[in-house]
Amino acid sequence: MRIVWSLLLVLLLGGNALAGDDLVMPPGLTDYQQFKVYPYLVRAREALARGDQQSALENYRHAHALVPGNVDLTLAVAQAWHEAGHDGKARQVLRHQMRTQPDNPRLQAALEKLPLRLPEVHTRERLERWQAGCERSPDRRCLISVAQKAIEIGALDIAWQVVNQPELINGLAGRDLLTQLSQVAIAQRQWTLADNCFASMDHRATLAPQQYEQWFEVLQQLQDDRRILDLQGQGVMNSPQMQLDYAESLAARGEAGKLADYLESHAPHFSDRQHERRWVRLIYRASRHPVQQVNAYRAASKARQHHGAAAQKITPAPRE
Repeated sequence: MRIVWSLLLVLLLGGNALAGDDLVMPPGLTDYQQFKVYPYLVRAREALARGDQQSALENYRHAHALVPGNVDLTLAVAQAWHEAGHDGKARQVLRHQMRTQPDNPRLQAALEKLPLRLPEVHTRERLERWQAGCERSPDRRCLISVAQKAIEIGALDIAWQVVNQPELINGLAGRDLLTQLSQVAIAQRQWTLADNCFASMDHRATLAPQQYEQWFEVLQQLQDDRRILDLQGQGVMNSPQMQLDYAESLAARGEAGKLADYLESHAPHFSDRQHERRWVRLIYRASRHPVQQVNAYRAASKARQHHGAAAQKITPAPRE
């Protein structure tokens, strides 16, 4: 049967040499599929040549209906809809194809080339309808616009939902939206949301040093001691200043037991003598053995200073 369709296709191509002598058939079609779609593609090209966009569109649609899974024909139909001034229809065709091929870069690129019409949204109800439409057929630009509008009107929970869509969360747009959302959450004292944003960025290794400082402040607002200690154990939020700030926050909250444990397991080295005195005062205030601990802390500080001075006297070997 394959040979029969091949012969018929050759005859068809020969009989239409003048009309389709340079027509490139979409890849991935069987001989039978090429035989079926060829007349429509020829007529579509002829219609485009004489400026008849409507006729070209109808022929492309017929060809696409015969082999709906073919990306090249999908793109041709979408382009024809676009040139006919119906971007909504073009977007619908592309999104329908992306349901079965969501990661196809050609479909995504074609979708993003289409102008995006943004609705007027001033209420949460309209925002939710817009969100639902974007999520049914994900388009990065649509999702970004929904998230930005959600932040603008204060619907931060919706912004968080949208940012976590797979199309956004692992890319540059997701990182930028998380950064923006974290700052708004801090300004509105929504500490849990801010924590979620920073944790998501930390998971993807996209946090800047100043953002770790902000996250540390957020966790202190939440009084999430376990998370702070876990992160400090990983070498994060563990500067001498942060250790001092955390110890003083424990003292301010009256967490005597936690503070005593923390002071016993930490001995930060301060370049500022005022900070060192504050640490020593905390030891005298909360340590179970204040005198011994202060002596041990000061001895360790002197040893670090002596080691640092000795290291400065060593002349480094010249680089080759």
